[in-house]
Amino acid sequence: MQQRSLALVGAGDIALSAATIMRESGYDTAYIMTRGQSDTTQAAIRQLEQNGYQTTHLACDVSDWNSLELAANTITHPVNSIVYSPAGQRAFKELEELTQDDWNRSLDVFVGGLVGTVKALLHTITADTTIVAMSGTSAHTVVSSRHLAMGSAKAAVEHAVSYLSDALAPRGARINGIACGPVETSSNTNMLSSDELEALRAWQSSVTLPRRLAQPEDIGRIVDALCGPAFEWMTGEVLLADGGALKRSSGSQRSANPLNTLLDPNR
Repeated sequence: MQQRSLALVGAGDIALSAATIMRESGYDTAYIMTRGQSDTTQAAIRQLEQNGYQTTHLACDVSDWNSLELAANTITHPVNSIVYSPAGQRAFKELEELTQDDWNRSLDVFVGGLVGTVKALLHTITADTTIVAMSGTSAHTVVSSRHLAMGSAKAAVEHAVSYLSDALAPRGARINGIACGPVETSSNTNMLSSDELEALRAWQSSVTLPRRLAQPEDIGRIVDALCGPAFEWMTGEVLLADGGALKRSSGSQRSANPLNTLLDPNR
């Protein structure tokens, strides 16, 4: 099987699940691009290596294009797939509490970082390269009043996917996005109490077709599919992957969204 390389921008549960699944498609080299050697990054490296990957950590700040370029320049071989899923510092704040720094940081990390990453990795992108950028349902609907910065930045991510698909077309490379709803990742569960997590699970069970909260592997399988030959006819698109919640939710169900209270920093 042909050896393939993967660049993960961000080392969260969704990116790791995607990489684990993609290992079966012949991916054996992983470049992990995160800000530093945090416990999360080190755990990600160990998990990937246990799954048979040869890993290289590239320290960079996605909000700093010079930092991205320095990190990307150490990659000298073509990269087959790029998964953009940065953690960032999420500013879940009401309008009255939101600062300009919060706003700028959200844009810099989510959409600015995506464009900067693609630009920095241009020398590794070939006609065999696929890129997947993570968005969210906050780009499509008002998830909560505290998602103003996040939702706006994710909406910009989706427009950037369209423009980047045009910019990458001459190279034959593809880029698509995934807008997912809440996912039971460690970063989400760590900020919720057990009761709050159960409330989120119950809400998702009431509005999703599978009647449950999404798991990282649910989204990881979609990343794998988008990077494979089955989707070679698709570029510049964003798939809505929320278990049907947006299509099935009534206004009253949306107003019952526990994220309205769970993300309250004053709770």
